[in-house]
Amino acid sequence: MASLKEAISGSISCSPTKRTSKARPGLVKLPLLESSAHKARNFRAVGFVIFCPCRFCIWKYNSARLKTKYVLIVMVVLAGSSVHVHSFSNVFSNATTGKFIGQGNEYLKKHDYEKARQFYDAAIAQEPTAWGPYMNRALVFIHQQKWDLALQDLNNVIRLKPGHLIAALMRGQVNTRLGNYGRALADYDRLANITASSSLTMTSAWALNARAWIRATCPDVSFRNGKQALADAKAACASTACRYAGCTDTLAAAYAEVGDFDSAIRFQQHAITQAQQEASAIKDAERRRSAYEKDIALYQRRLAGYERHQPWRSSPRLEGPILD
Repeated sequence: MASLKEAISGSISCSPTKRTSKARPGLVKLPLLESSAHKARNFRAVGFVIFCPCRFCIWKYNSARLKTKYVLIVMVVLAGSSVHVHSFSNVFSNATTGKFIGQGNEYLKKHDYEKARQFYDAAIAQEPTAWGPYMNRALVFIHQQKWDLALQDLNNVIRLKPGHLIAALMRGQVNTRLGNYGRALADYDRLANITASSSLTMTSAWALNARAWIRATCPDVSFRNGKQALADAKAACASTACRYAGCTDTLAAAYAEVGDFDSAIRFQQHAITQAQQEASAIKDAERRRSAYEKDIALYQRRLAGYERHQPWRSSPRLEGPILD
């Protein structure tokens, strides 16, 4: 697998120019670089538009206080974040917009969300047709658990960049937090259909896994469908060779929903082993501790429920925040 730097440089190049590269299917169509100096300057400004969702996804999959089944691998974000569509919108095309985005990114990395928001607000005021600042401001709102505002910004990203798969996946998460399960499923259905016959295998697995989790564990019975959840969970696991605890955990929940608790117990035990291995590989000591104390404890709670022949019901309170 390519390194993070190589993957980013291979799929995104940013500069305030209107000339565009010939996009390959499955990659974001972004402006060409005019010089190496532009590359160094503008990567800092807009690279976070891609990197921040990437960081957000890795954190959720590997280490934090959440297992809501939306993340499988970083390359989904870097190489599968958008399908090729006819769109005149880019991350940004104005140098001032890029400067505001870059300043906002610096504050976002420092967790100063109000300051970050101010700069993203300025970027949007400067260039309201650029999707980049909406994407990053949505991340600010997610950090602050301002779900309605995050939803508005993700809607704008998708309006301006209709093929942005990561924005659609994030919108599914936010809609789930708001209890808009039907809308979340609509996004996952669309994503699964888009990627089913494409080379975006991991993106398809991601959408199937997210859909399976809602179908298996939704507190609203009208959205649960154990058979469909099991089919989706099996397909997601097949696409990833059952390498990820998040997928295995979803598969266990789906088996529990259809009443096959022996299989649910077996796969949940395997998910716990995988989660322990994933947690031990985290370099950051605080996140490693959080993974052991929160994530694995949650997996063990599910296992205890399956041993009592009780299917799992998801809860935002129990699942934790979307972002660290």
